[in-house]
Amino acid sequence: MSKTLTAEAVHLSRSFYTFPCVKAIQKEFGFKGAFLIVTILFEVTSEGFERPYDSRFLHKVASRHDGITPNLVGMVVHRMAKNDLLDKEAFTQRRMVAIPSKFILSGDGVIDSESIPYFFDIPRKQTVSSEETIVNSEETRIISEETTNNDCLLLNNTCYGTTKEARS
Repeated sequence: MSKTLTAEAVHLSRSFYTFPCVKAIQKEFGFKGAFLIVTILFEVTSEGFERPYDSRFLHKVASRHDGITPNLVGMVVHRMAKNDLLDKEAFTQRRMVAIPSKFILSGDGVIDSESIPYFFDIPRKQTVSSEETIVNSEETRIISEETTNNDCLLLNNTCYGTTKEARS
């Protein structure tokens, strides 16, 4: 069973807004540009780490706030890809909006959060400790045939008796 890997959390660097790529988008588009960067990142990771770049994506992001148009979202996506906030190769070759692999960490990845503007955590695989318990099942035979005492079969002073079937 294949399951799409999704982000558990997004972590913005403390200096997110001072990164040159973020500052350039914010300078060009104002506060809407900064808002759209974060909104686009969340939308891309809502169902995995990449989404098709199409009108559905643009309209969904634009619907998050009044005064934002799909055209504005498209311009910000283009700048994000150009400035490596999104995967440039996936965008230009496959028309996908994707998070670059350098921004995706699994488990306890230790990074210098000041060196990249953001990163995503993916859930660690839940390990389940399962111990096998060996059950030793011994068969106990129960003789259900009726035995009768027969004095003629004495061996070592033990009376074994015979079954009704053997006597007939």
